[in-house]
This record gives sequence, structure tokens and C-alpha cells, in this order.
Amino acid sequence: GSTEIGEFEGDAVLTANFVDNTISGCIGCEGPVRVTGVVEGVPFSEDSNYQAHLGAAQISPDGTFRANDVTISNAYLQSEGIRVTEQRGSWGGKFSSIQHSDRVPRLVAGTLGGRVGYSDGTRGAFVGAFAAGSLPPGIGSVDPEPPPSQ
Repeated sequence: GSTEIGEFEGDAVLTANFVDNTISGCIGCEGPVRVTGVVEGVPFSEDSNYQAHLGAAQISPDGTFRANDVTISNAYLQSEGIRVTEQRGSWGGKFSSIQHSDRVPRLVAGTLGGRVGYSDGTRGAFVGAFAAGSLPPGIGSVDPEPPPSQ
């Protein structure tokens, strides 16, 4: 066997539901995860076909969140008939205390770690950090807490 160490970079898309106090997301679902480093025995391009799905995490009153739900997938390996045999991971972070005018936090940052094993014996691990900004009021699908009834 061999060990390769590289770096990955991709767009993080996070969705927060402030009514249910949950957050989930994906890295690599909207745009590729780019990997630098060496991969042996697999046709490889800069766009790696990897995605890291971040399962729903409960947002605590202080703006922190954590979940043991990271799923890593690779469309190329799956198309070659190589199955995922093992998955585990966690992610977490914290919302900024600075908010837009509609009380939605402006930023969120955190870390993630995930491991995956494949039927061909290949194993992989992703460890990284993310930061994301929210959309300003009136743009996109930001859905803040509903206004109080009158």
C-alpha cells in the first residue's frame, strides 16, 4: 500500500433552517472538489468527482452545531462498480454573532472530517475547514424566523 497526502478545495453550500434550528450542506455538490496530490491507479484530473455531504446538525442557542454525519461519495468510482463499504465522520461549527438586518447571521465557519472505504480496498480521509457567508435580505432563499403575530 501507499499513502498520499494532498489538499482539497471546493465550494461549500450550507442551508440553515432557523425555524427548526438545523443546518446541513455539501462540499462539491455545486462545482467540483479540486484535489492536488498524487493518486495511484485511478484516472485522475484536477476535478476529483468527490462530494462531502454534511448531514443535519442541530443549532444550539449560542450558535454552535455538531453532527456525526459526514458522507463522502465519488461518482467516478461508483460508475466503475466500486462500492462504498465504510463511512464515518463528523462536522461542526459556529455562526457569527454579527447579523443582517433580518437577524440572519452573516457568516458561519467550522471543520469537518470524514473517512471512507471502498470495495477495492481503497481508503480515504478528508479533514478540512469551511467558511460561508449568508445572503443579504431579499436575495436567494434565506428564510429567517417568521415575524411575530399581531
